[in-house]
Parts: sequence; structure tokens; C-alpha cells
Amino acid sequence: MTKSKVWEITEAPGRAGESVGVLWRALGRISARYRAASDNLEKFIPWLSISGLAIGLLLGASSERFSNGINSMVSGFIDGYTWVAPVVIFAILAPTASNILGMRKSGAIAGYALLALSFRRLLACIWAAVFTWLVLGLPVFADQSSGVGPALTGSLGSLADTAIHSPYLWAIYGAIVLALISRRYSPLSAALNRGASAIEHAGSYLLILTPFFMIAVGGYLFALPAAIGGELADNGTTSDLQNLTVVGFSFNPNSGTGILGVYLMIAFLVGLCSILWHAGWLAWTKYAVKGFSIKHYLTKYWIRIYPLLWATSSEALSAPLNLYLVKKHFPQVTPEVRRLVVGMGSYLNINGTLIAVFVFMGAVATIVGADISLLQLMLAVPLVFLLAYSVPGIPSELLLFAGPLAAFLALDGSTLSAFLLLYIGLQVGLSDSFRTGNNSTDDCLFALQIERAREKRGLT
Repeated sequence: MTKSKVWEITEAPGRAGESVGVLWRALGRISARYRAASDNLEKFIPWLSISGLAIGLLLGASSERFSNGINSMVSGFIDGYTWVAPVVIFAILAPTASNILGMRKSGAIAGYALLALSFRRLLACIWAAVFTWLVLGLPVFADQSSGVGPALTGSLGSLADTAIHSPYLWAIYGAIVLALISRRYSPLSAALNRGASAIEHAGSYLLILTPFFMIAVGGYLFALPAAIGGELADNGTTSDLQNLTVVGFSFNPNSGTGILGVYLMIAFLVGLCSILWHAGWLAWTKYAVKGFSIKHYLTKYWIRIYPLLWATSSEALSAPLNLYLVKKHFPQVTPEVRRLVVGMGSYLNINGTLIAVFVFMGAVATIVGADISLLQLMLAVPLVFLLAYSVPGIPSELLLFAGPLAAFLALDGSTLSAFLLLYIGLQVGLSDSFRTGNNSTDDCLFALQIERAREKRGLT
């Protein structure tokens, strides 16, 4: 073998390794610069988000092609998200469940958290029912009784079907199975924990994308009224729709501008009800958690995550950033509690969603001329409470409630068609944004409360 051939054999691998090293270092520099830019822009995110929304509104108003394109993108995002959300939920829950199983008294923490979540869920349903009754001026009793039995049977059937076919619940089942296996195989447990840490780290890179999501939301608003109006006309139900009246303001859903007014008003009611709910828990956390500062919470945590939640309408997509911000600004929350609460919060702590369910139920039933009252809203509490356990934190998750609530109200014919169309069509976008913002920010307060309870009660 000649000297030149020996050189080729020995030097080629070295050059390949050097090239990989150069590429790896270049990627590291790009990542570091991106992270530095994200950190520098973090304090400007609220203003950039507002500017993004304004730009989206202007583009939507001036370009029908832009708003229609955004509408198609939103539909595609919702469809594609069914693949993203299960992966995120699985990746967070598997190491959390593994850690809980490995702790001597971990069952006490998980049990206490689940019990507290159930109590909050019940309170959220009752609060939303009363709020909806008050703002819409509904009667205490309806003229006709609702079909509670058939509605409950239908909701249980829907819940069973979801438990069998939902990819989000498959992710939960898989996480539990993997956690059980990991307790007998320590390298797997270590790998799961490294994965959870990587997700938290990845969350810090999402912040800079928030303004771009807000541009999409602004453009989407201009496509929705025309889309809903066209679908209503195709179904021949526009002439049967009634005005929606809220504290003296009336909106006619039989016109394009009227539908936009209805859409904005329902979104406003969901947002108002959610904000009042969250404010109540802020006050409770201030009372129950020693050293908690509302100012610190709002300026360091809330304002940094709410725009992304509001823009993406997705708890699961924002879960990495949520984990990162809770870890950064509330270090007193232990990793086990943080991952447990924020991880399972994306599909269990969904009080904003429950609020939206009741607001939409009252508003849409009023528009289609169905009997709706405080009594019916309260009777729906057990149904919604139960059905919500099968709902993951994804965009348009109110879809699951439309059919059972229509059965609960005993709707049929054109009234049923109009109810389903409005309930499904109007809940995308702003209402989705407000309920998502409440869901995930509730996780932070709940994590602080659980951590305090863990210290006070000795749950380790």
C-alpha cells in the first residue's frame, strides 16, 4: 500500500469528524444567539403581541386572500395538532408518573392534587352556569323540561367512545404503562427524566414566535363571519335565528356583521368569566401561599405566557414554556409537583374550557330559540363535569360537548342543525384563546397551592 493511499484512509475519517464538529459548533452558536434574542425580547413580548394582532387585523381587512389563507392554515393546524398534542402529553406525563411511583408517599400527593382539581372543576361549572344566567338574563325555570336522562346516557356513551378511540387518552395510557416499566428498569427512568428536562428547556425557545401567531389570529377574524354566514345559508337556518341580547346590547346573527358581533360578544363573555375566575384564585393564592406576590406573578410569569396561550389556543403546545416559566420564576415549586401539575393540567385543569362550555350553551341556545334557564344550566353541571375528563387541551376541544348538550336540550330538526353549526363554528379563535389562557395560567397557581399543601401536610 502506498503512502498516499494510507494517508487517504487515515485522514478521511478525521476530516469527517472535524466537519461534524464544525457543524455541531455552528448549530450551538445559532442556538445560543436565538436564545439570547429570545431572552432580550422577553420583556417586549406583550407589546410585540399586540402589534402582531394589529398587523393581522389590518392585513385581514385589506386582503381577502390573506384572511382566507389564514383560515385554511388554522384548519390545517387544528387537524395536524392531533399528532403533536399526544406526543407532548406523553413526554411530560411518563417521567412524572415514573417519579411518583418511585416515591414512598407519592400516592398522597397525586391523590390530593386530583381531589383538589375535581373540587375546582365543580366550582368552575357552577360559577359559569350562574355567570351565564346573569349576563344573558335567562329565566330561572324553562317552559319545558329538558331530557336529562337521554342527555346523560348520550354523554356517557360519548365518554366511553372517547376513552377507546382518543389518541390523547392513548398517550396517557402509554405514559402510565411506560412509567410502570421504568420502575423496574432504572436506565429507562433516567431517560424519561432527561426527556422531561429537554421539554422544559425547549419551552424557552417558543417565546419569540408569539407575535407571528398573533398575526395569524388577527387575519383569522375576517374569514370567520363570511364562512359561518355561508354555511348557515346553505343549511337554510338563517331566518330562524334569534337575536342575542347581553345587558341591553342586541346582535342579529342573520347578517355577516351580526355574526361577527355575536362572535365577539361570546368571546368577550368567555374572557370576562375566565378573568373573574382567575382573579378569585389569585386572591386565594395570595392568602394561602406565604410570600406569594401578585405583582411578581403578573409581571414575570403571566404576561410572558398568556400571549402564546391566547394566540395558539393550545395548552399542550405551550406546556414546555409553562414548565420553563414556572421553574424560572417560582423555584420553590419542586420538579415533581411542577411536572405533575403542569403535565396533567393540560387535560385535567381545564376550567376555562368548562366556562366556555356553559357560556356557549346559553348563548347558542338563545340564538336558535331553544328553552334555556338557570335550572337547565345547573342540571348540565354533572354532565359537563363528567364529560370534561375526556377532553385534552387542544384547539376546538368544545366540539366534544356540542352533541351531548344538544341532546340535553332535546333539540331536533333545523334547530339541532343550527345549534351544532353555531356551537362548533363560533368557538374557534378568540373564545378558544381566552379559555386556553385561563387553563394554563391556572396551572401555575395550582402548582403553588399544591407545593404549599405538600409542605404543610408533609406529603413527600
